Amino acid sequence: MSLAYLPQIYSVYMDRLGARSISIFTWFLWTISLGITTLYSLLVVKNPQFFLASFFSFIGCLLVFMIASIRRIQYFSSNV
Repeated sequence: MSLAYLPQIYSVYMDRLGARSISIFTWFLWTISLGITTLYSLLVVKNPQFFLASFFSFIGCLLVFMIASIRRIQYFSSNV
């Protein structure tokens, strides 16, 4: 599942136009949701497989969110 994030991470990283094709707010919500799921899997369910799947999905979402945010800031900073 986590490997599925790689094309999006690459696409956002290579985008020099502010990553306008994705919704940063949506990726933010997915990141928060997967962060909560990861904590739930660790603290409540205590299932290592569930934790690993949640954790790596969280990392994938976090990377897309962070890179897209950085690209957007860079784009708007250079076009002011």
